Amino acid sequence: MTTILEEPTTAATILIVDDAPENLNLLGRILEGADYRVRRQPTGRMGLTSAVTSPPDLILLDIRLPDIDGFEICDRLKQNPDTKDIPIIFISALNDAGDKVRAFSSGAVDYVTKPFQAAEVLARVAIHLRHNAFRQQLEMKNRELERLATTDPLTGILNRRSFTSYAEHYRARADRYHQSGFGVILLDIDKFKRINDAFGHDIGDRVLVEVTERIRHGLREVDLFARWGGEEFIILSPETPQEGAIHLADRLRRSIAGEEIAPAGQVTASFGVAISHGGEDLDGLIRRADFALLDAKEAGRNQVQSRE
Repeated sequence: MTTILEEPTTAATILIVDDAPENLNLLGRILEGADYRVRRQPTGRMGLTSAVTSPPDLILLDIRLPDIDGFEICDRLKQNPDTKDIPIIFISALNDAGDKVRAFSSGAVDYVTKPFQAAEVLARVAIHLRHNAFRQQLEMKNRELERLATTDPLTGILNRRSFTSYAEHYRARADRYHQSGFGVILLDIDKFKRINDAFGHDIGDRVLVEVTERIRHGLREVDLFARWGGEEFIILSPETPQEGAIHLADRLRRSIAGEEIAPAGQVTASFGVAISHGGEDLDGLIRRADFALLDAKEAGRNQVQSRE
């Protein structure tokens, strides 16, 4: 599928930094005539403060300023995470090749010389605003693709693949630094097929989302939580002894069963707990938790079992 990036539609804000009033006025009139919002600053410090306090969409920056030269301003803006992506076009009466090289080296995207040609200024401003808008859209789409690749689309929590990656990283780190054991909890919604058969998959999905929220509210920020598959979920609880993991699992069990989920009624879940004490691979640990989960189901469901 081809993704089409949209043209920017809102009027951009452009900051002009130049110590010559006639340049500020001329550039301002040119840009305002093209419906841009314009801010004018006559010194380097004022321009820098304006850019950091309220980042514009693009900066027209004079190289020769009385207090801070344009190169230093550009360097500072590029080192600031909040302003590093703002396109900067240098302006100067000089036409020295060394200045141009230094301008691009400091992070500028373009360079225009005085006296200004309105058509040239507007063309350069427009193309760099468009490039920057496309870059921002592309970054947003890439972040969304990354989120979709690592999360379960229904519940919004980690998917199996991303959980395994994070958990393996944590297990290796725990072994390396000889950290205390961590717990793995597997849980499965009891008789979930009956819910789907009786009420339909939309209600089944609602149950999965509600159970997810009840579990999420009972976990710490450091705990990993993922949908393992179907109606099965998995939790990794760092630096947790067996008694603590069992207590956590039972608290979550009671939270799930405590209030009915309409129209399905009371929903329960079975839990299996296993604790790593170092040296065991992740697959073996999860396998023990899975055996404990089977023990819980065979013992009557809606309970917690553990395996050493």
